[in-house]
This record gives sequence, structure tokens and C-alpha cells, in this order.
Amino acid sequence: MSTLVEDAHREGLIALPSAFEYSETLTRLEVSIRANGMSVLARFDLAAFATEAGIPLRPTVVLMFGDPAAQAALAQAVPSIAVDLPFKVLVCQDEDGVTWLWYNDLRWLARRHGHWRDIECLVRDLAVSLDFVARKAGSPP
Repeated sequence: MSTLVEDAHREGLIALPSAFEYSETLTRLEVSIRANGMSVLARFDLAAFATEAGIPLRPTVVLMFGDPAAQAALAQAVPSIAVDLPFKVLVCQDEDGVTWLWYNDLRWLARRHGHWRDIECLVRDLAVSLDFVARKAGSPP
């Protein structure tokens, strides 16, 4: 069994297997982010970074993205939550060749920062958007 499958049950993380190969999943994720009115802020290719150190790593990229107004509203209401912003999705491939999308559960993050009630409505709306973006990237139409 893939260690990513075993890890998929960690508290505060959401893991979705993709129906597509790695490159297509990554492309679909970027398209989905932009189609939902958000901006891609950074793309960290951790596999390339590991290669620089002479360490082999299966395809692994973290995309950072967001909606400036929504994320600013979160940070305004709960300043400490900014340490977990902008949104991030990890796209990686396991030892069986399955591509996965990993991201933080925003509801868990709000509770982690101790202010669930203060930002409950905003977090729920953003969580729906983040889930939609990830599922659109990894699921067939």
C-alpha cells in the first residue's frame, strides 16, 4: 500500500487521488485556480530542488495561490492565520504512479488558530472554493 494512502488520514489535511497523470493534474489545478477567480502566486518544484542536492524525489510541486480579498479578511479577523496563507496544494506522485492533491482543511486551520466562531462563515465559503478547485483538477468532467 502506498505510504501516501496511509498518510491520507492525517488530521487537518485533505488528500485526493487524481484521475489524471501528474503533469495533467498540475495543469488542471492551475486552470481551475484561475477559472475560480484566484491567482497563482508561486510554484515550488520540490523534485527539482531535491535534484540540486543530489536527492531523488518523485514529481512533487507545491502551488501557492489565493484570493487577496478573502485571505486579507481572514488575516484581519485572525492575524495568526496568516502563517498558513496563502492557500497551498501539494501535487505529488506516489511509488505506484498515482498522483495526489494534498491541502490544508481550512476548517481545521480556523480551529487551530482558536477563532472558529469569529470566521466560521468566511472559512466555510473558502473551504468550499478550495475543495472545488482541487476536485476539479483531479476528477474527470
